[in-house]
Parts: sequence; C-alpha cells; structure tokens
Amino acid sequence: METSPFLETLLSQSALVVFMGFVAYTLWKKLEDALNKKDLMAEALIKITMLWEERYSKESQDDRENKVILKEILDIIKSMKNGG
Repeated sequence: METSPFLETLLSQSALVVFMGFVAYTLWKKLEDALNKKDLMAEALIKITMLWEERYSKESQDDRENKVILKEILDIIKSMKNGG
C-alpha cells in the first residue's frame, strides 16, 4: 500500500507538532498565572488605598491608631503573598 507524500510529511513532523503544542500549553498556563497574580495585586492595592483613605484621612495623630492601620495593611500584603 502506498502512502501519499502529504501523509508522510505530516507523520514525520508529528513529534515537532506535539512538542510545540506542549510548549504553547505551558506558556499559556504561565500567562494565566501571571494575570491572576496581577489581579490579586490590583485588588490588594485597592483595599490598601481605601483603608488608608478611610482611616488615615481622619487626620489621626494617635500613633496607636496609625500602628493598627499599618498592621492591617501588612495583613493584606501577607495574605496576598500567600495566594489570596
């Protein structure tokens, strides 16, 4: 039985196609992870900014209140580092 030249070419390139597919899939997953991390960072930044504006804009001069605000900001950052 004779095989067509097209089929022979396709079969000879199949390993390359599989490898390129794997690389494309891996890169796509890394891109999705980076976009998710960017979204988490944006949410954390919004939370921190709102917290700072709400709590610190009251012109609080009390160091204890400022430490509480900074502690809450630190907690937000730690939760962001831990994945959400």
